[in-house]
Amino acid sequence: MNDDSSTSKPLDDLTSTMIDSLDTEGTSICSSEGQNLLSRGARESLTYDEVEVPEESHVSDQEMLRIGIGKINEQIVAIGMGSYQWRLFVLCGFGWFADNMWLQGVSVVIPALRREFGLSETEMGVGSSFVMLGMMVGSAVWGVLSDVIGRKPAFTLTLLITAVFGFWAASAQNFAQFYWRLFMLGTGVGGNLPIDGSLFLEFVPASHGNLMTLLSLFWPLGQIFTAVIAWRIIPIGSCPADLSLPCDIVGGENWAWRAILRILAVSTAFMVLARVLIVNMLESPKYLLSVGQPEEAERVLKELGKINGYPGEIATLPRRSLSSGSCREQRQLKDVWNGLIDEWNDNIVVGSRLFLSLFEIGTTRQTTVLIFAIWSLISLGYTMFNGFLPIFLGSTPDGESPPISIDETYRNYMILAIMGVPGSFAGMFLIDTRLGRKGTMAASTFGTALFLYVFTFSQTPEFQLFAGSVVSVLQNCMYGVLYTYTPEIFETNVRGTANGAAAALSRVFGCLAPLLTGLLLNISMSVPLFLASAAIFGAGLCMLFLPLETRGRDVL
Repeated sequence: MNDDSSTSKPLDDLTSTMIDSLDTEGTSICSSEGQNLLSRGARESLTYDEVEVPEESHVSDQEMLRIGIGKINEQIVAIGMGSYQWRLFVLCGFGWFADNMWLQGVSVVIPALRREFGLSETEMGVGSSFVMLGMMVGSAVWGVLSDVIGRKPAFTLTLLITAVFGFWAASAQNFAQFYWRLFMLGTGVGGNLPIDGSLFLEFVPASHGNLMTLLSLFWPLGQIFTAVIAWRIIPIGSCPADLSLPCDIVGGENWAWRAILRILAVSTAFMVLARVLIVNMLESPKYLLSVGQPEEAERVLKELGKINGYPGEIATLPRRSLSSGSCREQRQLKDVWNGLIDEWNDNIVVGSRLFLSLFEIGTTRQTTVLIFAIWSLISLGYTMFNGFLPIFLGSTPDGESPPISIDETYRNYMILAIMGVPGSFAGMFLIDTRLGRKGTMAASTFGTALFLYVFTFSQTPEFQLFAGSVVSVLQNCMYGVLYTYTPEIFETNVRGTANGAAAALSRVFGCLAPLLTGLLLNISMSVPLFLASAAIFGAGLCMLFLPLETRGRDVL
């Protein structure tokens, strides 16, 4: 190899030279000597097709990983958007669908539980907090696990856990049983979204990156599904909203909430079957490269090309890609459980290193802190409003008129769910305009905060419905862009961890929101809405300080 550092060589030649030098020295890539050898001579600039060769002819493992991921990006662009990605789009959309379906499902059955188990307003808030607590744990654990064991096994297990415990929750005989089963349900559905976003983003060509935002379309669809069921079942199978009226609970008059949970659980089980049967799920090639399995990554790309009808050759990937300074092996689903037990301590160490790497000095730290703050504040505001939406819609704006009927309450609830659909389409188109990700996200967030504030001044049910509809449009646009921007801004080797940590923090504040709302409702119906508006406004301010715009940027 030429010793002149200004000489340029093709990437494959450099990779071959590096492999030859390591093999000649008899150094294992997973040994400390091998890692140190790869880390010498780190350089500032690299391109995917060509690299400058340093004097020692070695690049760091992180730089080699970026080069390899760049080649994967180019290969996915060459293969193009085909049948595999469209099927994956639908299957990943189930994650958005299930997440909001269950969040709204819990919110619509909580009022019925109040009569059955004799709950106070504060205790009603505890139910939503338990599912949020489970989502917090699930987001953190599954986010890290997807970077340790792979995206593929976690993709199916999360929804399977959700279906099992959702069905079991329907048979609860007291609120203690119900709440801990909600917690377990939350560990599944809460871990699903970070994985789905990472998996889909790592297969989609850059030209179709706006599909990440369109995935948010499944979010209001999940709410619509729950709203339709609630509107048709709750009025005929629930106790009267007026607590002074009698209700024969023992005789089965309050059966609707159990039926709703069973319908949602069975629907989730069908999503699991679809993920198993509709498509031969492939592991993310970027993940495989990040854990040192370039041959397997090439095999996945060949399989993707075959499914999509790509006739060309698959590029050779670098053979020395590591992840976060650790040598990890991707495992099949049957090995996951035993591996987690046998290597628990190792996985904790790996996960901790991945998390701490998010707080490295400079832009990475600033981005991480701001993203975490945005997710936390939005979750607080969103849950304070949407977690008690049937209660807000069922109350009279002036506080003096007779309560709105259950049928009208859930009709309005369904209308608000439908109004979320245009927000997803708006976000998909706006992110590729001059507004970009950051501008679209900030504008929709400030708009959401404004109309939440306006909602508190509603004097008629009609104006309340109008303000709520605008909130639905804007908050779905806001969430859709946030779910796109977050995985784009982080690199492959920490993407699952970053997504999981952000989602976990959002669930922490989501746990606090129902408790806080339950307490504040004792003061006034407007106080929790004021706080929700302020929290979302704070998230909008954080968005203005994000250092990077990801529009037109390759996903590393």
